[in-house]
Amino acid sequence: MSRGPKAKLRVVAEDGKAMAAAPKPPTHVPKNARDVWQRVTVVLQSQGRLTDANRDVVELYVSAIATVRRCQKEIDKASAFFDDPKGGPPKPHPAFSILAEAEKQARMAASRLGLIEESRDAKNAAQRGVKATGGTADKWDV
Repeated sequence: MSRGPKAKLRVVAEDGKAMAAAPKPPTHVPKNARDVWQRVTVVLQSQGRLTDANRDVVELYVSAIATVRRCQKEIDKASAFFDDPKGGPPKPHPAFSILAEAEKQARMAASRLGLIEESRDAKNAAQRGVKATGGTADKWDV
């Protein structure tokens, strides 16, 4: 069972055509990540890889980067470690666990968008029918 209001469904273009221009960031994109939205959408659009179908992944990537930035700011403002009130060893800032999860989400989204060179090389090789490491691709290569 999910919580909160039911998400509004929207039609996504199925033609897979690239957008003609990089869209403006949605209003819910945090201000501390609007520069990331601009940079990523311009890069993807110029490469012909920005489509309606992957726009949600761009939003996920930008949101994850915003969370990373916010966590890092909190850690820098306070301290990376807190003294244990019971006299034990220092404990890491609670934001570290959120930071680690947000970094993982950002890497996953960046890989899906082809922003990471290794993932981009592997996708291009698979489309050409060649393994990224050389040789010909078979059904087990991604």
